[in-house]
Amino acid sequence: MAIDPVMQMAIPFLFVFAVVFGVLELSLKQWSKPIKAVIALALSFFAITYQPFTSLLWANMGNILFFFIFMFFIAFLGELLQWKKMENPLEKMVVTAIVLFLLLTIGWYVIDLIEFDIPIVGDKDNLFLLVGIMVIVALFLATMKGGEVYHFYETAKAKQAEAHK
Repeated sequence: MAIDPVMQMAIPFLFVFAVVFGVLELSLKQWSKPIKAVIALALSFFAITYQPFTSLLWANMGNILFFFIFMFFIAFLGELLQWKKMENPLEKMVVTAIVLFLLLTIGWYVIDLIEFDIPIVGDKDNLFLLVGIMVIVALFLATMKGGEVYHFYETAKAKQAEAHK
């Protein structure tokens, strides 16, 4: 199947533009939109002029689309569950754990389909161990920061400061 040469360049251009502009929108809120658009346009132009990048993008377009569809689904669930309005840290921790479990399950399935070694980590068993440790650390930090342990720590620190006065 032959792909139109204009579309072969337009789709990677629009993809890179959307991703770069979206990242700039989320990270640099104080900058104006025209400046962000110029930066995204420049990076998009340089991206489509580098043939290995466009080839890699086209080769993995199915996986990339699946990833973004899944991420939009997670964002939709976050809005549906009113993630930003949750005040109880336990609720946030449970929802985060469920999302991480879903991502880990789907990622494990995809890794089983693709046979490769990850440069620093090694094979998929080491990756599973690394992701598991990261999840445990993230849940521990969320509990320490948002749970009763954090409030106990702040109270104890305040009492200690009063005792040293």
